Amino acid sequence: SNPTGNTASLTVDLATEIRNINDFVAKNNIIVIRTASGNALTSFLAVSSVCPHAGAKVEYNNSTSSFFCAAHGSSFSATGALVQGPATTGLTKLTVGITGTTLTVKS
Repeated sequence: SNPTGNTASLTVDLATEIRNINDFVAKNNIIVIRTASGNALTSFLAVSSVCPHAGAKVEYNNSTSSFFCAAHGSSFSATGALVQGPATTGLTKLTVGITGTTLTVKS
């Protein structure tokens, strides 16, 4: 195992990406969603897309504002909170940073 090698990161250009509420970017095991207008830290939610149940990839459905893991059926609310198992915890929330129009997430 290599715990220090698991730090994923993601950079988003807010001038061209996720400009509308509920737009999202999913890559590098991270999902970033715009939850409000403006480029404040509170306008975005970043979570790990690794399901806490068995490590499969969770997808975000922006039409229902929810997360779903197709591997075993776990679902999560718009905030990443657990809705239905087999997972026993919600998604891991990640810290967003914004400099100018560049949003960064490090897990």
